[in-house]
Amino acid sequence: MREASFISALRAALRRNGVWGARAERLMKEWTDHARDDAARRVEEGAAPEVARDAAWKALGSPDVLAAASGRELARASWEGRHPWLAGLVLPAFAWFALAMATLFLPVWIAWQFFEIEALERSHPAALLAALRCWQAVINWLPWLLSMAWLARIAVRMPGGWKHFWITAVVLTLFSTSFWMTIEPPLHGPNSGTLMVYASGILGVIFNAFFHLIGYGPVLGPWSVWARNTTPCWIQTAIMLFGAISFYRKATATRTTASATPAG
Repeated sequence: MREASFISALRAALRRNGVWGARAERLMKEWTDHARDDAARRVEEGAAPEVARDAAWKALGSPDVLAAASGRELARASWEGRHPWLAGLVLPAFAWFALAMATLFLPVWIAWQFFEIEALERSHPAALLAALRCWQAVINWLPWLLSMAWLARIAVRMPGGWKHFWITAVVLTLFSTSFWMTIEPPLHGPNSGTLMVYASGILGVIFNAFFHLIGYGPVLGPWSVWARNTTPCWIQTAIMLFGAISFYRKATATRTTASATPAG
């Protein structure tokens, strides 16, 4: 195998094992320097330069074996890599729960402690509606945006390889879109508006199906109303899954051009 082909295969194998970016470049430099030193030693011992280079690269081992060992080593070097289920499942789920509780109940507590909602509805309905719209935007978009940012961080740093990446991607996709708030303004006078918080996304489907099965369907309302009011959640879910899959496909695509220059 010629040097350029080996380097290309090795780089592709590293990416398939979740090693890329600066860490991959460091490993590639170490292996290239080692192989070229070995090739120079073989030339001094009388081997032809081309034969010496091929033998030196083959002595390193199979690209897949080298990349897999490097991926395991780098994963063990980080706490997230050593505990992919804890870092990818438990912590994101707990962070989502804490954020959801804060965004749902902290504004309610503040309003109950410091404001008279019925008086505000009569005296400043426009201001009250604007505040509710802001609350709605926070509940509907902040968990999802933070989840996208966290997944992007995991994708860029890849602290635990693809296993940790996919655990995190699935958990964030499920939980970050599981609440959706809708507001109907009071068009027919005070107390005529509605504020609803739906269980939405994939977890919302499971939640609604369960409660319909045990006889609470009339309380939750028709599926058609739920689907219409939670449609943006499916867009969020699709974007997150598309981003995760696209990154994986891009990161693991086979590169045909080697980035290291063959020894002369």
